[in-house]
Amino acid sequence: MNSNLISTAINQMHSHTNHSNKRSKQRGVNNESIVFILENATPIYKQGFCFYSLKNNGKKEVPKSLKRDSLMNLVVMTSASGEAVITVYKNLNAWKNIKRKHKYLS
Repeated sequence: MNSNLISTAINQMHSHTNHSNKRSKQRGVNNESIVFILENATPIYKQGFCFYSLKNNGKKEVPKSLKRDSLMNLVVMTSASGEAVITVYKNLNAWKNIKRKHKYLS
């Protein structure tokens, strides 16, 4: 693994980078929300990264400990291989903004 990864593992497949760990704490996003998004959202591959966000019409069963409204606005960005979570942020029009991104950085 990369040297900028810290030992905090979200689950067996994903781990936090220093940046994502810091940002998730600043933005009040817990690991349970990140795992739920990674397991239930459709991945979108853009600009050499993989973005995960739930669609507004998603009918996924949300655990009682999580708030559905906050999950709908949550975006988890991982490396293209999906092994490292790079950052986490909230966006009101997350799905729309991700779909509008160019496929490759120029």
